[in-house]
Amino acid sequence: MALPESGMGYWVVDVHTKKKEVFRRVVIDSGFIVSADRSQDIPFDPEDIVSLDVTHDRTAIVR
Repeated sequence: MALPESGMGYWVVDVHTKKKEVFRRVVIDSGFIVSADRSQDIPFDPEDIVSLDVTHDRTAIVR
């Protein structure tokens, strides 16, 4: 991704889909969606992504 990173190799973003849904606190690490709102269950199809907004929301990171 050509967007500023939230940390080393990862981004925290809001995902906008073709269905006009918005999923917040989505973590993308090394180009892979690894969690959505702190869950490993991804509630959307990556093919449906229209846009990403980088938020850098550190509360999305599970430690």
